[in-house]
Amino acid sequence: MKEEASKLIMIFWCLFAFITSGFEHSVANMTLLSIGLLIPHSGAVTLGGLFHNLIFVSIGNMIGGIVFVALTYFNIAKQRK
Repeated sequence: MKEEASKLIMIFWCLFAFITSGFEHSVANMTLLSIGLLIPHSGAVTLGGLFHNLIFVSIGNMIGGIVFVALTYFNIAKQRK
């Protein structure tokens, strides 16, 4: 992919696939819940609900990142020394 337009299209579709997959991720939830707040709705999505969701999802993402990524790299680096 050498053209800028094709790179942007691929980035869009990768982000679209991730956001619509339904995984609980803080960035994806920021997008979906913000869109839910902006469209006319019956109160199913509230600002308090958005922050309640983002707090717990962000904590879970941080724990997952620390346990599965940071500690894995730490152990690999420790074994190489």
